[in-house]
Amino acid sequence: MNIPKKAKKLNEYVNTLSDFKIYKIDDDYNHLGATLADAILQANRNFEIHIRPRIKRIQKLYSKAYNLEGLKEVLKNTSINEFLNLRGNVRVKCFLDLINLCSVENIKTESDLHDWLCDSNNLNKLRNIKGIGPKTVDYLKILVGIETTAVDRHLLKFIENAQIKISGYDEAHRIINTTADLLNVNRSDFDHSIWKYMTEKKKNYKKELNCKKNK
Repeated sequence: MNIPKKAKKLNEYVNTLSDFKIYKIDDDYNHLGATLADAILQANRNFEIHIRPRIKRIQKLYSKAYNLEGLKEVLKNTSINEFLNLRGNVRVKCFLDLINLCSVENIKTESDLHDWLCDSNNLNKLRNIKGIGPKTVDYLKILVGIETTAVDRHLLKFIENAQIKISGYDEAHRIINTTADLLNVNRSDFDHSIWKYMTEKKKNYKKELNCKKNK
């Protein structure tokens, strides 16, 4: 089954879900430090619990870090661990590598990052950073307002629930993007809507289990 057929099948599946809604994604941060931080922190973490509070903290405490110059100025007196409110070194190293890439590529603002990410020739430079894979690249695109999908475990499970077999990330990415086009909705909004639908399902399932245990 090729991509258009699989996308059509996913489209049909979406239309069977009476509780599926399209949600708009949040506006761009317009804050380079917060955007880079979100991209680095998001992998394998609960957004509402672990990411959103950290991003709000960065925006509140480090407003100067809205551009590259300000971010570097802040980090002269603040460690990256403190900036991210995070222990450990792996994500810290990745964040530092991202900042260095921005310097080399003359990416000074979130708008610059948007334009830079629109050039497919630049994406391998991102992928060369240890800890950044295809999902993080696509997630970073979404953060700066580029319409696309960042395939995570929730989106993969959604495709599986539609009884569609895929070969990997790239195929899942194309299927979801094509389905969004068939539905005539923004690709990033469709990604976000699937994520919300699946996380809500997971929450409700856990609540039901807890209720059964307490009976």
